[in-house]
Amino acid sequence: MTEKQKLTLYQAINPHDPWTFYAPSIEVAAAATGVLGPQYGAMCVDTGETTPVLMGWEQWLTSHGITPEWFEENIPAVIDALESFICCTPDRRQVFDQMLSRYNDEARAACLRDHFKNAPGSAVNLGEAAQRMATFYRENPLDQEAATE
Repeated sequence: MTEKQKLTLYQAINPHDPWTFYAPSIEVAAAATGVLGPQYGAMCVDTGETTPVLMGWEQWLTSHGITPEWFEENIPAVIDALESFICCTPDRRQVFDQMLSRYNDEARAACLRDHFKNAPGSAVNLGEAAQRMATFYRENPLDQEAATE
């Protein structure tokens, strides 16, 4: 995370494989899964709180105060959430995290590449998609003024 915030484990709601990720709030979790597509949602592993899947996003986003300005202000947290996607069940995530913590940055990156490459053969590899979106937002900072000029 770019700032010290308490992170909570979320599970991506999808019809495929179990993907977990960390976010500081349900709103950030919603933004992370939302940029991957409205067919995905997020469920807080601790509380069971969920975001919409497919339908109901507009009302949910409005009721949670998520606006384009909110997204722009929170993009660092959204990027961090996207970069934390791992294909594993919530009960296995702690073991995976402990394993990754033993590696230096280079070895961790190689391990994650192998993990995404060898993720179960569903139609969609959410980890790779999440990494692509994180890279896109990191390399293309949101600048509303420049976009309107």
